[in-house]
Amino acid sequence: MKIEEAIVYVMVKRNGGMTTDQIADAINRHRLHLRKDGQPLVLRPDGYVCILHI
Repeated sequence: MKIEEAIVYVMVKRNGGMTTDQIADAINRHRLHLRKDGQPLVLRPDGYVCILHI
């Protein structure tokens, strides 16, 4: 799943706002998006900008 799709999926399931840490934790916990290098997803604090434009 693309990162954008994973973010939307997590936020719709939660039915509300989430911090970037909460989004990253949920995506990692459910393995919705896997980085190419195998490391867990980490969203930057300003990641909310991309969420607002989805």
